[in-house]
Amino acid sequence: MTEKAYIVDDKKIYVYDNMFTDDVVFGIAIKSKRSVFQRKEYSNDETKLFYSAHFELEDIMSTKFYKQIVEKIYEKFDINVKLQSARINAQTFGDMSEIHIDSDVGGITVLYYINEVWDKEWGGETVYYEKGEPVVNVLPKSGRIALADSRISHVGRSPTRQCTGVRHTLALKFERVD
Repeated sequence: MTEKAYIVDDKKIYVYDNMFTDDVVFGIAIKSKRSVFQRKEYSNDETKLFYSAHFELEDIMSTKFYKQIVEKIYEKFDINVKLQSARINAQTFGDMSEIHIDSDVGGITVLYYINEVWDKEWGGETVYYEKGEPVVNVLPKSGRIALADSRISHVGRSPTRQCTGVRHTLALKFERVD
């Protein structure tokens, strides 16, 4: 497993490669392929819909994947968390997305990049911002995971025209619990 750590506006981001075994990665990919996506979710601006499929919280919370994530959150952020939402987001070339935060009261946003294959020429980076400027770019490499303070501004960029597929991310949003 490899780890990269970043500080943005005094808030933490951790990016991991190879955190999960192949069977865990495969299981999430299968769930993604079997999901029914609906275009009814918004980031912040209520004019920009995107495709997503919701997970039942109990389904995700019973997995080894979830347990590893919660342990890593506690290790790196030293907080206890409760899963608030779990969904798979889907983006294709031309989809609109906007810079946003996931919570203004704190918590952790986890993005797991599901695609089994991703070429760097396809774009689709998650971009984190500090004072309106892009400072961290996370390529949606297969099996990569980003854990970030939910108060950090970010955006999931759409794939480039060269990508003929869909960019899938599993987004887990955790709230802080005392």
